[in-house]
Amino acid sequence: MIQAADAYSTREGTTWRDVWTMVLGSDPPYSHVTSPITAIFLIYFSAMMACYILYKLSEVLVPGFIKIYALDFFKTMAFITYGFGHGFVRKYYGNFGYFLCVVPVNTITVLLFTHGEGNVLGNWKAFLKGQRSFLQVLPRIFVQILSAAGAWRLGLFIYNLDFFWHLPETAATLATDCKSFLNIPFYLGFLLEMTGVTYDHWVGSQPMSSHRPLDIFLKFINTASVVCFGSHLTGMFMHPSMASAFSFGCGSTPIYQHIIVYWLGPFTGAFLSIKLSERFVLTSQKSKKVEPPKEKEKSSQNDSKKKNTKSANDDKISDTERKVRRRKTKN
Repeated sequence: MIQAADAYSTREGTTWRDVWTMVLGSDPPYSHVTSPITAIFLIYFSAMMACYILYKLSEVLVPGFIKIYALDFFKTMAFITYGFGHGFVRKYYGNFGYFLCVVPVNTITVLLFTHGEGNVLGNWKAFLKGQRSFLQVLPRIFVQILSAAGAWRLGLFIYNLDFFWHLPETAATLATDCKSFLNIPFYLGFLLEMTGVTYDHWVGSQPMSSHRPLDIFLKFINTASVVCFGSHLTGMFMHPSMASAFSFGCGSTPIYQHIIVYWLGPFTGAFLSIKLSERFVLTSQKSKKVEPPKEKEKSSQNDSKKKNTKSANDDKISDTERKVRRRKTKN
């Protein structure tokens, strides 16, 4: 459903109507969408396409030695900018609406953004596993922290496109009066974010399906469930850069508590998830063994014994035949 444009917004800045006029050369017939569902789609789609275009341009234009930093930047920026969509969804449809949106959106994003990391925890875990050195990981994490600032600006820009009647006002409020999501003592927030990351990343390391899109989809169902469980307590970001983009220095939460809850907690949880994955698996990942090595050695020995016995029997039969032939010739 779309509202007829009898009175355009008088706010300054570029709106979707200005873009429509520049592209098509005529005024749009509507001022705002009146269905929150349509606005939700436009917010997520705008964020995804803006980051994806920049991501693909980086693949083509950015020199090889710094390309991975650009890919990390725009992939992380996409996931953080989706936070503006998450907030809008929760306003109208609560956690149920969030769940229905975040799973397909994140799944599509992972399938589209094939290279780079979308979360600082990805680089941190690569270091812990020995896949990347500390000097490789440190600048990549720094770039992902910078992407939080880019995502914040992009999210406000999308809100200011004025798809829905109150989005510009919401953007102005966010820009001047951000709020803290930490609604419990910070030490409990640390434990909650740590536990959430530990469990979610442990499940994420398990094979859910041999079909990759389905495997990703199922794992994001688990992630969304964890977020819904703790969103009213800490925001349950499980994404340090996103948490800082939306709540660093906000409300009455001191900066040191923010760092402990949203950075130290997830980093510790990522470490624990690796240790947990080494000891516990949801499905058997052991390689198929037809028979143990010792049994194979025994079977090979038995086979050789059988061959030797057979050859010995053949020798006996041949000796008997020779004796019979000799007797016949004598007779």
